[in-house]
Amino acid sequence: MIKILNNIQPLMIFALLVIFFTLETYIPYLTRYKNRRKHTYRNLLLVLLNFLANGLSASWFAYWLSVIHIKGWGLLNILHMNTVTAVILGVLYIDLDFYVTHMIFHKIPFLWRMHRVHHSDNELDSTTTLRAHPFEVLTVALWRSVTFAVMGISFPSFVIFFTFALPLIFIQHANIRFPDFLEKWLGLVFVTSTWHKVHHSDEQEFTDSHYGSVFTFWDRIFRTSHTNVQVDNLNWGLKEFKEDNDQRVKTQLLLPFRAIRNLSRKY
Repeated sequence: MIKILNNIQPLMIFALLVIFFTLETYIPYLTRYKNRRKHTYRNLLLVLLNFLANGLSASWFAYWLSVIHIKGWGLLNILHMNTVTAVILGVLYIDLDFYVTHMIFHKIPFLWRMHRVHHSDNELDSTTTLRAHPFEVLTVALWRSVTFAVMGISFPSFVIFFTFALPLIFIQHANIRFPDFLEKWLGLVFVTSTWHKVHHSDEQEFTDSHYGSVFTFWDRIFRTSHTNVQVDNLNWGLKEFKEDNDQRVKTQLLLPFRAIRNLSRKY
């Protein structure tokens, strides 16, 4: 079952992108496109590069997690927990690792230069979901190669986490309005659309918050969340990348090597 879930994840990504892109076409929510065709073309080129980097990372982790299991490395293996408990704790830890990594990419200047590729999209929608710099993907894979070994993350935890995370991250970025009661009640536990959209505001106060990927309780525990934010009043992207030329694929790929122009930041 786990192997099947792992194998179908690339198909899940394609299906989710098609579904949400189609819904955005007929029932758009907040984003008003200047030129959707150009926006989609640029984002999909970045997504393709990101997809290749993620493919390399996924192949590596399939091998690396088997090594961790065989060697018995990591806390969860040392404690000899039963399988179900170890898998659940592994899923929770992976999400915590995502939270911590995400925050670090906002706080360290060079890492923020890479992460800006995701945040600089002024027209947030489903194509933004996997818009990232390949260097960020590979840097994160290197980090998690260490942290997963220290914790003793299993392959089932890895696959189950991403099976749940993939639909959520598309929901979070999609230019679609979801029922208020779902946002309210699911948002107590899971990162919903409006919860994550706060993170994509061009106001730094909001950009540097709501770091969670699947669960909202990390942001609540570590006090990196905001309450009662009117999402309808927010603008997406980064204030220093509002021009059309800033959105060109070449420009985005060079962002890790460009100085940070946002004077509101302290670095």
